[in-house]
Amino acid sequence: MSMQRVKALVLAHSRDRALRERIGQVGLNERQLAILSYVEEHGQITNRELQEFARVSHTVAHEELTALVEKGVLQKRGRGRATHYVWVDDF
Repeated sequence: MSMQRVKALVLAHSRDRALRERIGQVGLNERQLAILSYVEEHGQITNRELQEFARVSHTVAHEELTALVEKGVLQKRGRGRATHYVWVDDF
């Protein structure tokens, strides 16, 4: 999926009243948009995959993934090494 398609998807969902009431306007940086594009293409992402994909440290990958979970865009599944992130079911 192209970056433009992901941006359009995020903006469309951000404008949705129910979503906006639940989590507010979704503001994403370029790296977060790239993460969502990766998830759209692969179905999920792990911290390690993000480290390799974006060439960032474990800490930065964790911060980005946590931010996307807090914004209500991604959902954390699993624990420890089995942790991965997927689209929120109603997003």
